[in-house]
Amino acid sequence: MIILKKYITLFMMIQLVLFCRLLDALAQNASDSVSISVVGYIDKNKDGINDLFHDANGDGINDVNDRPYLHKFDFNDENKDQVNDLWRDEDGDGVNDLMISLLRQSGFKPKSSWIDMDGDGIRDKNAHEFEGADLKKYVLDTDDDGINDITGLEVDDYYVHGYRYGMIDEEGGKKLADFNDDDGDYMHDRYAKRFSDDLKRKNMGRTGGRNFDYFIDKDGDGICDERGLGGLGRRGSGRRHGKKSGN
Repeated sequence: MIILKKYITLFMMIQLVLFCRLLDALAQNASDSVSISVVGYIDKNKDGINDLFHDANGDGINDVNDRPYLHKFDFNDENKDQVNDLWRDEDGDGVNDLMISLLRQSGFKPKSSWIDMDGDGIRDKNAHEFEGADLKKYVLDTDDDGINDITGLEVDDYYVHGYRYGMIDEEGGKKLADFNDDDGDYMHDRYAKRFSDDLKRKNMGRTGGRNFDYFIDKDGDGICDERGLGGLGRRGSGRRHGKKSGN
């Protein structure tokens, strides 16, 4: 009788262990299937810091509400200054402020980002200065869907878009002491102007040297509205979409 009770107890313990493992597996599958909602980026006072999220010391706790958030990075503090040596996000754009520093520590050397093989004055599309670097690990993307959990921007092996939001230029490895955002788009105005100028140069290359701000085609006819030049023909030139008018 005693032996039987021992067997019954052992059997129940085995069943309990198996049940606990099943619960763990179900919980893991559930967490894997849950997509992460994008937090968002808002900067009402235009100081270059996200009003919804930031983690200046990289401790895995949102400085805005003192709540922990999902992440995959470790906390390492060699100099005991209570600041993570592996991850920080002072401006709250979901990109590691230490990206360039960590890349250099790993021996990676960014390539020249200005390559213009065709000589048109525009950087070649495939001129990737971070080619060969695993940039995705420097972005908060806990569900690995290729979307920044904070800003909602897509990330890949070449671009993390750290320059797009806030006072930290992660690609350049610098803090913008002169951060300015007069137009309220959460991007440093000098950077925004640079991209606008690049766009103008591209348009000039496409339009025979005419300096058009943008290609606007609200009616979808392939002709730039109010500018007299379209992708397929000139307005009033007798040709439109490759066919003579009136035919």
